[in-house]
Amino acid sequence: MLVGRSRNLRGLALVHGIVGLFTCLSLIVFYAAEGPFGTINDVGNAVLGLLSAGLAWLSWHAGGQGTRVLVGVAAVGAAITVVGSYLVLTDTPPIGHEALPRCAGS
Repeated sequence: MLVGRSRNLRGLALVHGIVGLFTCLSLIVFYAAEGPFGTINDVGNAVLGLLSAGLAWLSWHAGGQGTRVLVGVAAVGAAITVVGSYLVLTDTPPIGHEALPRCAGS
């Protein structure tokens, strides 16, 4: 493992941890006080997905034990996370939502 790649991996892991912590805290505050913290959480989830894919790629590129397949799986997961966050932020209903049962009062 090269020193520069190791340093990049450590830095990205640190950013990933910080974003994950703030995303989690924003969800806790959202349930306690509501406000804009739900949106902050949704954006944080999308960023966390992208950072996770970056971590997988950097780990593999730095000589980690993962394979290209695992990096591809991480990339697909990141894409799903970003699309899911976008759908939540834009309040887009899921495809085929008409067939789902509705709760009383909605």
